[in-house]
Amino acid sequence: MRLILFVGVLVVLVWPYQAYLISSFNIQVFGDKKMTNQEVVNILLEILKRYDLVCIQEIRDSDGDSFQKLVALLNEKFDRKNMYSSYAGDRLGRTNSKEQYGLIYKSKMFEVTDQRTYPNHQSRFERPPMQAHVTPKSAGIPNFELLVVHLDPQKVAEEMEALYDVAEEIKAKGKQNIMILGDMNAGCSYLSKKAKRNLRFVTDSSYTWLVGDDMDTTVGKSSCAYDRSVID
Repeated sequence: MRLILFVGVLVVLVWPYQAYLISSFNIQVFGDKKMTNQEVVNILLEILKRYDLVCIQEIRDSDGDSFQKLVALLNEKFDRKNMYSSYAGDRLGRTNSKEQYGLIYKSKMFEVTDQRTYPNHQSRFERPPMQAHVTPKSAGIPNFELLVVHLDPQKVAEEMEALYDVAEEIKAKGKQNIMILGDMNAGCSYLSKKAKRNLRFVTDSSYTWLVGDDMDTTVGKSSCAYDRSVID
């Protein structure tokens, strides 16, 4: 049974004596229907508990109730010493099909502030990025700016270029250590290797792609690196 679109992207941040597991997870069309399927819910909980911070895409229910129920179950089922906090962003999309980004994170490990939908300058995104400032609570570990994205599969190159401008705007304001995570649809037929080579995220050596083109970030029949992480 195809329950979930993809398992996603994993980023491991390692400093002396401390490591963080951060992931991106597109839960395909997540809403009330999935939350009534106990098999799906159990799989989601088992996946989410592995990580310290998870960026969620495709929250579809109009009231956001399913996301809050999922987080509540996560806290009920597992170690109460590692309670999770959460945040759900604005409902986004130009059509009637709206979706939200979400964050789930261990509150003893991170403080997450300044969450917002990044202004959609000139309507360059189908769903503008969600931005948040993340402060690890372990001493000596730097803060970082988090951008969560779900790019339009029909306009990947254009939205990637717009996303580069967003990252540069954030850096111009004096904020460093940018981490971009999400379903970028950046592979196979949606983004050719030639088109990817021309992206400024590739030509600008200050950025690093943590997920290679040969990785499969789906659980379907395709083998595509749709889901990516880019850091500066």
